[in-house]
Amino acid sequence: MTRTGHCERSAAILSEPTMREPTVYMRSNVANTTLYIGVTGNLHQRDYEHRTGRGGAFSCRYKLEKLVWYYQYQFMGEAIAREKQLKAGSRKAKMALIDAMNPHWLDLGAAWHPEIASSQAPRNDPSFKPNERI
Repeated sequence: MTRTGHCERSAAILSEPTMREPTVYMRSNVANTTLYIGVTGNLHQRDYEHRTGRGGAFSCRYKLEKLVWYYQYQFMGEAIAREKQLKAGSRKAKMALIDAMNPHWLDLGAAWHPEIASSQAPRNDPSFKPNERI
């Protein structure tokens, strides 16, 4: 959601370096009650779009402010196949993946866009060690 409370969809322009790898990712709301699974070729840009209300109607409607899990692939076809597999899977399996990579469900993208990071998500946990490949 944008700061004015409106959702919109458009391309984002970033000044930060980008992650140009096919990536499957999961987002959650602050209470960790709703999950969204997506696939992208540029995780930094897609994270920025979600944070500024341009990520799509579902993520805007349910305020999916936190990037809680991601996995990068060499080929987009692999990422798309995994996204479909995860979407068809149980919530329990999705939560297990998140717990293995990010046991405190921290916002993994908060440092990429600190000016728009979720204000309610914890940002610093010295015990957290991100593992990009599960």
